[in-house]
Amino acid sequence: HRLRVSAKGYGIKDGTQSIVGSDYRILEIGPTSDIELRVEMISSGTISGTVRDHSDKPVSGVRVTVMQRQFNAFGDPLLTIVSSAAPTNINGEYVVSGLVAGEYFVRAESPPATYYPGTIDPRNVAPVAIAASSPAALGVDIRLVVDGLVTISGQIAGTERPSSVDNLYLVPTLIQSAADVRALGNSIVRGDGNFTIPGVAPGEYDVVAALQSNGRRYFGRTQVDVHSNDLDGVKLNLFPAADLVGRVSVRSRDATPDLTRLLVFLQPRHNAVRGLTNGPARIDADGNIRVQSVLPDEYRILVGPAPPGYFVESVRLDNADVQQRPALIRPASSTLEVTLAGPASSVIGKVLTERGEIPVEPAIVVLVPLQSTSEFPGLSIIQAIAPRGGDFQFSNLAPGSYRLLAFQALSQNGISFYDPQLLQQYLPRASVIHVEGAIPVTATAVVIPIR
Repeated sequence: HRLRVSAKGYGIKDGTQSIVGSDYRILEIGPTSDIELRVEMISSGTISGTVRDHSDKPVSGVRVTVMQRQFNAFGDPLLTIVSSAAPTNINGEYVVSGLVAGEYFVRAESPPATYYPGTIDPRNVAPVAIAASSPAALGVDIRLVVDGLVTISGQIAGTERPSSVDNLYLVPTLIQSAADVRALGNSIVRGDGNFTIPGVAPGEYDVVAALQSNGRRYFGRTQVDVHSNDLDGVKLNLFPAADLVGRVSVRSRDATPDLTRLLVFLQPRHNAVRGLTNGPARIDADGNIRVQSVLPDEYRILVGPAPPGYFVESVRLDNADVQQRPALIRPASSTLEVTLAGPASSVIGKVLTERGEIPVEPAIVVLVPLQSTSEFPGLSIIQAIAPRGGDFQFSNLAPGSYRLLAFQALSQNGISFYDPQLLQQYLPRASVIHVEGAIPVTATAVVIPIR
């Protein structure tokens, strides 16, 4: 049995970390067991401090959040908010608890958001370390910043009525949080297309404009790097939205499989803009692809699930291979060509601990192509979940050689193996398997604790 004891700010001494962020102890209970149990608790990971204004007065009612540096599938480092948060009391004090060991960044959510030790620029944050041997970080004090905000100004062009844009967005690219995307409306755009965005903290952003006119959608996007001075002369050209069209072809001697269950997913590289994202597009029975009104951006294009017995052999955008690389969808119609082939291979297996036991927590199992030369290794990772019994299965695999890894005790807020350095650190411990043909390959994956 797994035993969990929950007490705010505390954890079980010598407990085992769970992938859900709590810890537990294992109890072996036999038919005649009579156990007198003493559970010793120790302080869990805690960050505490005060929030003060520019005149050194404590500020109450400010929400303090903690963030971690995570990596998306492209290998980009992003600051991501952890679920733990706490308000300051009347003395400006806060305590955020329940944190597992790791490196954190602390932010006071008083406008403008101020990061520890006292900066509004996410590029200048200072880390706060939580370790099993030192779980409490005291005196993490934040002094709110009242100045340093700048103004972005520029002009929208590419349409006869630039002032009629439906919305203007300011999208941070260093923070993975939809709450940090500013939807500015159209009131800040004047009749001549000039716009002014006040109150911008330093950082890297995308400025995005959207316009619906005469039944067509228009988008504009440009990247800006904001420092301590106002940024003038930003040009934002509107173009008709891209329509992603194409076909799915099947390379097989057998009858063409049912393609209507295939979906095309577009995963943007940075923050998705609410209302401008595209849901999965379904393929029709003839294999035709059509994704309408795509915001020009870099995407990960995923196609699946493949019909039984087939795998996705290639994904090409405008004749460029984008299966293991970001796909840049430009402001014009783009052609997507997907090829399925067969027979597909599969892997079935069991996850075991380093002691050869079945793990008591679910594990994440990954396959990494052995011969992948992509500079974006995360895009080629294939994932599966092994529940408590440890059984896992990969289907619709392309024939070839793979590295097999299983991870447990991941950070509580993300998939750490997208970190290119971490992935390279653990790849030597992977087992190599080769799959070919329709007969499943049986394999065992040993869980690697991430520390």
